[in-house]
Amino acid sequence: MDFGRITLVVYALLMAVGGVMGYANKKSVISLVAGLASAVALLIAFKMAENNPKGGLAFGAFLAFLMTGNFVSRYFKTHHFMPNGLFGIVSVIALLCLIAATLQAKN
Repeated sequence: MDFGRITLVVYALLMAVGGVMGYANKKSVISLVAGLASAVALLIAFKMAENNPKGGLAFGAFLAFLMTGNFVSRYFKTHHFMPNGLFGIVSVIALLCLIAATLQAKN
């Protein structure tokens, strides 16, 4: 498995765990649904990358871009590092890794 696809799996796992933790700690159903939905979308990008590496990785980068915007904007509204700041940083790292992997991918 290549670097880009590993990034997608790790990022999906972190999103799922974050959603479950949000539910466990605050009984936030929205966190659970959003975390699991994000994880499923990232796993779809992972599966797409099997047959179309550039397309799947680019889709994953797009998802990371959207999640970065969400978490960073929420951090600046609330100034709470957990979970918004932490997942904002994780999303930026994932975005940069996925952009690099997309640029290196061959179809």
